[in-house]
Amino acid sequence: MSNVKQWFGGLLILVSVTVFILYGWLQTSLPQTEGEIKVAGLTSNVSISRDQNGVPHIRGKKLEDIFMGLGFAHA
Repeated sequence: MSNVKQWFGGLLILVSVTVFILYGWLQTSLPQTEGEIKVAGLTSNVSISRDQNGVPHIRGKKLEDIFMGLGFAHA
C-alpha cells in the first residue's frame, strides 16, 4: 500500500508542475491588448479597440492602413 501512495504522490507532483509550467507558457503567448505599439509601414494613425467579447474594432484615416491594422490584429 505504501508503494501505491508514493506512486500517486509522485504523479500528483508531476501533474502539478506540468500544469504550472503550461499555465505560465500560455500567459506569455497572449497578445498585447492595451497600450500603444509603433508599427512601420503605416501612413496615419490606426486605432484597434476590443469589445467585451474580444472582437477588434479598427479605425483609421486610410483604407490601406485599416487593412494593415486588420492583419496586425489577426496576426
